[in-house]
Amino acid sequence: MLGLALAFAFGGCLAWRLWPSRAKPALLLAALALPAGLALTSSAYFLWLVVSGGRASWYPGVELAGLVGVSLLLWRGRRERGDRLVLPRPRLGMEAVALLVLSVAAVVSLTVILHYAEVSPWGYWDAWDRINLKARFLHAGGADWAWIFGGDGPALPDYPLLLECSVARLWQWSGGIDPLPAQALSVLAWVGCLAALVALTCTLRSIGVGVAVGLAFLCQGSGGWWAAMQYADFALATYFLWSAGLLVLSTRRRQHAERWLPLLGFCAGSAAWCKNE
Repeated sequence: MLGLALAFAFGGCLAWRLWPSRAKPALLLAALALPAGLALTSSAYFLWLVVSGGRASWYPGVELAGLVGVSLLLWRGRRERGDRLVLPRPRLGMEAVALLVLSVAAVVSLTVILHYAEVSPWGYWDAWDRINLKARFLHAGGADWAWIFGGDGPALPDYPLLLECSVARLWQWSGGIDPLPAQALSVLAWVGCLAALVALTCTLRSIGVGVAVGLAFLCQGSGGWWAAMQYADFALATYFLWSAGLLVLSTRRRQHAERWLPLLGFCAGSAAWCKNE
């Protein structure tokens, strides 16, 4: 839980700093925080293995020190720039009822997904053959942590490592190899995809349209099973959604469209770091 909380905090700091306007939309920043944080911390974990020669057990301490420094810089920058958080205020009536319906549907869907995750704790093929297998080397490979990525023996040695590093990173926080971190990341990727879809649609159109799109997402029959099987597709879809949504937001503000490029580029780069399709 601490590892996930730190990823959320890092992602929130990054989204806050890169958001181009001084008015920071709370709904969008909250939905973006965890996907952004997972991309950032998985990249940091990988780079730490490269520079430290595989000393993965040192990483949690490095991350805590980094969070303190980032928080201080962000707080000082906030006071200098005059940034402020904008909270959404749905109107009472149909909008509130629609959000309640979506919340109930999401909880029901999540219950089904958690059941699938419980009966298949190590996921399905991609999890066995690629993600969790490589995560074991990233977690406990020591000086030979890169062996799994060399030669033609391992499956898909060239695959990006966002999820693999995220699983290995959470194993460092939890103290050992266990299915729970991989399960949590798989379910949270589904939650992040739904949150991105609803938050972006509510911002670009309206709350009613956002709820309708969210319900359509929840009605996709096989999505619940795949959400628990520890594949990369929901995580990838989340970064696709953010890239597309930020691109639309930038075109609506043509006078300062270039200000959106750092955050847009980060989301597009995170998609590339997630999966090579």
